[in-house]
Amino acid sequence: MLIEFFIVKDLPEEAAAKLETGRPPNNWPCSGQIVMENVQLRYRPDLPLVLHGVTANIKGGEKVGVIGRTGAGKQGS
Repeated sequence: MLIEFFIVKDLPEEAAAKLETGRPPNNWPCSGQIVMENVQLRYRPDLPLVLHGVTANIKGGEKVGVIGRTGAGKQGS
């Protein structure tokens, strides 16, 4: 087995894991609501559904985490 590695110099530093400025207040979000009823989703018209009738009611002030495998499309665009 051959293992190769390269040393990269002058690589820009990544952003800090926790930003100290521009953070929302601790009580954020404090108002608003997200309502989803029977949401069905597919990545393209010719692909099968990946969400099948998801219903959720997220009230203002609630914090929600989205979990999934790397590359699963959690970030969206």
